[in-house]
Amino acid sequence: MTVLTKKDIDKLSFRQLQVECKKRDLSGGGNTQALRARLQEVLEKPTETNGDKKNSNKDDDMNPSDDKDNESKNDGSEDKENTKPVKKNEETADPKPTKPCAKDLDFGIDLVCPITKLLPREPVTAEDGRVYEKSAIEKYIEIHSGQLSSPITNKPMGKRLFPAPHIRNHIQAMVDKGVIVGELLAEWNKKIEEKKYTDDLIKKANNGDKNAMYKLGKYYMFGECGFDQDVMAAKKWLEKGRNAGNVTATALLGVLLMDGIHYGIPAASIDGIMYFTMAASQGSSYAAYRVGRMIALGFYGVTVDREQALIWLKKSLNPSDCPIQDLNEIAKRRAEELINELTKEEVTMS
Repeated sequence: MTVLTKKDIDKLSFRQLQVECKKRDLSGGGNTQALRARLQEVLEKPTETNGDKKNSNKDDDMNPSDDKDNESKNDGSEDKENTKPVKKNEETADPKPTKPCAKDLDFGIDLVCPITKLLPREPVTAEDGRVYEKSAIEKYIEIHSGQLSSPITNKPMGKRLFPAPHIRNHIQAMVDKGVIVGELLAEWNKKIEEKKYTDDLIKKANNGDKNAMYKLGKYYMFGECGFDQDVMAAKKWLEKGRNAGNVTATALLGVLLMDGIHYGIPAASIDGIMYFTMAASQGSSYAAYRVGRMIALGFYGVTVDREQALIWLKKSLNPSDCPIQDLNEIAKRRAEELINELTKEEVTMS
């Protein structure tokens, strides 16, 4: 996926913006300004604040902060987990079946999912008799539901999927025996580690860990770390994180509510502004940046106020003002650009 900058987004045509949104599983509806704002939103997601550096997805320009662990500043708790999530494999909006990346290896059955080209972590058998990764074939069926045919034979098939735990057990047995090697083995191990991480995260969230609640909300909101995008689940966990005292969860909940239309839910601008303004006052650099950007550009019907915008943008870059450093590198650069633009405007007007 092409890495985009703010300048790149500004140069894209309406059609190009729609294409880039589709690549990132974002809605392609709305006018040019709405599409640009949607892509910009992806670039400026808040960073993790617990030192979990491998969470970032470089294809989303989610470069992690170089700062040390800031989680204690966020909520006073200590996260001792050592398991790191891995970058989830990209799936196109319309997954195409391709040849497996390895031969059948004499397994007696083709264990490689024809869509992902990887060994399925959650294998299912479709009505064409082939084994697929559950999430991949479900997405394929959803996209082609009007006239569904097999990804392999192109013949009509039904929508039913049948769990195939015996396939997963067979794969694990082959892994244990050293039969599966190379890229297939590396990707399989990544999936297993990711599953352990997500299972542990869900367990922690259900047990009241506010940092885990925030992470779950963020992953569901953006479809990261093995989670499919689920806006209602994101809202649920961000609300739980906010109620438990996670400041970044409060900020991200505000963004979700304000930009709800981009995520398929009704927008609630007043509540959204209230939440991320609250988070900004509680020390979130991400929220402070969002407040400054909103005032500088007049988003959500807010009156443009260069002086107030400069105050908040400068706060977002100052750890003394915003001890919760959850602003990613792209947003930091954008904050600096806005500060320079606003400063030049003041000089010109004076």
